[in-house]
Formats: sequence, structure tokens, C-alpha cells
Amino acid sequence: MTRRLDHWELRTAISHGSFALFDRDTDTDWPEPRVGVLRVAPGQVHVECPHGVTFVRLCLESWSTEPPARSEEWSGIQETELALAHAELSLRRVDGGSLDTDLMLPSSGRYRMRLLWVVSPESSSWSRDRESPPGPLPVPSGHADALADVDAFYLAQFWRTSRTL
Repeated sequence: MTRRLDHWELRTAISHGSFALFDRDTDTDWPEPRVGVLRVAPGQVHVECPHGVTFVRLCLESWSTEPPARSEEWSGIQETELALAHAELSLRRVDGGSLDTDLMLPSSGRYRMRLLWVVSPESSSWSRDRESPPGPLPVPSGHADALADVDAFYLAQFWRTSRTL
């Protein structure tokens, strides 16, 4: 049976339309290419936000195994795999801002990350990136609390798939 092991959340400003999660002692090179909204390299994942998003609420969750599907609708969902040598995440911004998270991951290894996001109704008319189809992002209902005072809400769920890198 799967269970949530830990949870960490904050409201923050992003810079240059993105933010990143880095493992301790990971180089800051920008990974290429982007797949969907994510750029992934060993020890790091960069999240590209829709144009016009400045303030986000970010929630990180650690799970024992793959978490159950959420019943809410989202503007987008994407999964990826990443290797975490230390399993100690920090939030980084393009402008150099950094903040260690208090999220407790079980140990080093390979992790799946599921990123779910929703944009606020006020932000939905802002354009997507150049590679997305034109038009506003979908804005599902049911996220009013998570979207209070922010342009977008991101939920990143992590679960270990292997203890080896």
C-alpha cells in the first residue's frame, strides 16, 4: 500500500518563466532538450511555466510507491525519471535565487516525478510557450485554495523506483 512520507510547500516568485529542483552538489548546466514542460538531467529537473506566470505555489510530496491518481482535473500532468545521488532537493531560480527544501526523500537512487499543474483563471488567457498550440490553458475548477494569491499551482510527487543510480 502506498503512503505519503513527507510534504513541503511554499509560495514563491519565479524568474524568467521557470524554476528548477536540484539535488545537492549538482552542476547548474541547463539540460537540453525540453520534453513537454520539463528539462531533465542527472540530479535536476527544470520546469517551464506559461508566459506571464510570476508567482507560484509549489508543493513537493515524497511517496513510498507510485501515488494514487488525483481526482481533480489539472491544466497539465507530466512524468519523468531522474537520478538523485543525495536525495536532498533545493529550489533554484534562473536569477540565482536558491532555497533548500525540507522534503525528506528515502535515500539516493532513481525516482519518478509526477508534475501536476493548474493555472489561475486570471492567468489562463496568458499565452503558452511558442511550441504549444495557440489559445488559453485549460483552467479546471476545484483548486481555489491552492491558487489563492498565485498565478499557478505545481504539485511534484516523487517516489523511488531503484536504489541504484
